[in-house]
Amino acid sequence: MNNLFEIEESFNEAYAVLDETFANNLDVGSTSLAVLITIEEDQRVLYSANVGDSRSVLIREKEALRLSKDHKATDKEEYDRVIKLGGIIFNHRLGGNLAITRSLGDYNYKTKESGLISEPFIKKVVLENTDKYLIMGSDGIWDVINEEVAFQLSKEVTSANALAQLFIQKAISMGSRDNLSCIAIKLN
Repeated sequence: MNNLFEIEESFNEAYAVLDETFANNLDVGSTSLAVLITIEEDQRVLYSANVGDSRSVLIREKEALRLSKDHKATDKEEYDRVIKLGGIIFNHRLGGNLAITRSLGDYNYKTKESGLISEPFIKKVVLENTDKYLIMGSDGIWDVINEEVAFQLSKEVTSANALAQLFIQKAISMGSRDNLSCIAIKLN
């Protein structure tokens, strides 16, 4: 399994299966973020998949690169997709309740017409030898930390564990009021 189509298909199938596991509990829902690193034609390749507003960011030598897409009702593409399917967005929320437009579960809101889906956004990136970290975090992190701040924070530590802790501490100090989860992976 080393071509984009096969990997995308596998991510889509995995997300569909995970979504089904929530079907018996209508009130439960979650964002999701998954990453696969593989070797293709002697290159390290990273695939990122997500639903909701959990985010993955690649810290490169001179920049931070967002790998995921925030599926929020305020995003123009997501807004247009939901409206086209017959969904309603008001107060910047799907159906007036959910801030996100893609999730696992949330079956109280997941009807054919609502526009809420579990299909992930998938991105492929060829890793460079100088890439430093992969950061995966929940929306509470990214509500207050953007890619520029993430890049600057990555310069302050030398281990992935210290970087993840720094992200959480920084998000708290910047006033985040949402859930805070962070994983950092050192790439070189």
